[in-house]
Amino acid sequence: MTFSANRSIPFAALAALVVAVNVPTSATAAPFGNGGFETPTVSGTYATVTAPGTIGPWVVNGSVNHGKGPAATTCSTASGQCIDLNGNGPGGITQTYDNTCTYRVDFMMSRHTQLTTASLEAFADTISKGVFIHNVAGVTSTDGKWQPHTFNFVGGATTKLAFQSKVMSGAAGPQIDNVTVKLVSCV
Repeated sequence: MTFSANRSIPFAALAALVVAVNVPTSATAAPFGNGGFETPTVSGTYATVTAPGTIGPWVVNGSVNHGKGPAATTCSTASGQCIDLNGNGPGGITQTYDNTCTYRVDFMMSRHTQLTTASLEAFADTISKGVFIHNVAGVTSTDGKWQPHTFNFVGGATTKLAFQSKVMSGAAGPQIDNVTVKLVSCV
């Protein structure tokens, strides 16, 4: 299509040009998902998933337990599923997704009933966003004493979000649920 200074562009042609300019030219990662770990559905209390296994879009490293009671306590959402980051030993989960702005990550944290303290480290694109600790007294099989945690990050074209157990031995570790990623701002 050729344009001259003396010709007007029909609205339909201009709209088509704008649409064509805004169409992505390459494949990108999927949007963030499965922060409640509801897929796949686990029958029974929990299942152990080992690397390089997946839990929906999450990729496992080491081993984790996934289900309705993976840390011998209920998940933060009634009848929902969650993750104990220590399956047969320390493990973690990673998800890569689209991102071009500043985001806030919120998640709920508890721990296995056998522990008095558990910790995990969160990462955005291999940059540590902090070590988070759960040491609230009174964790039982029916009350995980779930606590909310938050961190912000600025992403690139895609982001690799990861949570890694800091409990270095045993099959009991930190428990995570209801991970959400929310837009803070775009420049």
